[in-house]
Amino acid sequence: MKTSIVYYTQIIVSLIGVFAFWQLAVLIFEIPSYVLPMPTKILTTLFIQKQYLIKHSMVTLVEILLGFGIGSAFGFVLALAISSFRFLEKVLYPLLIFTQVTPKIAVAPLFIIWFGYGLLPKVIITALMSFFPVVVNMVKGLKQVHPDLVSLMSSLSATKKQILYKIRLPSAMPFLFSALKVSITLSVIGAVIGEFVGADKGLGYVIMVANANLETSLVFAALTILCFIGTTLFLIIGVIEKTLFKKYYYQIS
Repeated sequence: MKTSIVYYTQIIVSLIGVFAFWQLAVLIFEIPSYVLPMPTKILTTLFIQKQYLIKHSMVTLVEILLGFGIGSAFGFVLALAISSFRFLEKVLYPLLIFTQVTPKIAVAPLFIIWFGYGLLPKVIITALMSFFPVVVNMVKGLKQVHPDLVSLMSSLSATKKQILYKIRLPSAMPFLFSALKVSITLSVIGAVIGEFVGADKGLGYVIMVANANLETSLVFAALTILCFIGTTLFLIIGVIEKTLFKKYYYQIS
């Protein structure tokens, strides 16, 4: 408990130090606010524009959660299929890598053409960003089981389904949650990319419009909210992991 308090205190003190240095640097070097606004101006913008920012934040949050949920579920199912049918790994892995290395900002306009300017293309882009880490980590986790343990279960007449549920899935859970933490951060990026390409709402849209109007403090305000959303969702996944698997993974600590 004391260690956690010290840890979070250090983080808060570090952030305060960074913002204080930022504030002083802007004042000393007389940097124009349209180039780099002071932290106090950003906070003021957050307060004054709170209703406007909250409205657009809700749009982006929905896109993040839907894309993350769909992408993670698809990745989980695909990992199970790949681990169950080895030929799928050779067939699908090149395609999976292809989808991941293709810049999403390049294909996003196609999704806008195909699916319009609504919610769907943003969710698809977000899902594409988030599913790959789940697939790769889950496949690795499912393969991590010691062969002798599988042989023992087989000698006890356990079916493949029983081996999967009793042995492989529990051993893959740490890998899954590690992947989910990566995927949720990528989901934030995916939602903003979709909004950059074509949207009339969302924090990505706010950033585009504010940047065009040289409202840099509003750009930083939107970025601050995006950072808060991403960090909060990351921490929530960590809390869920500890809550669900504390008995198994955190007994020693």
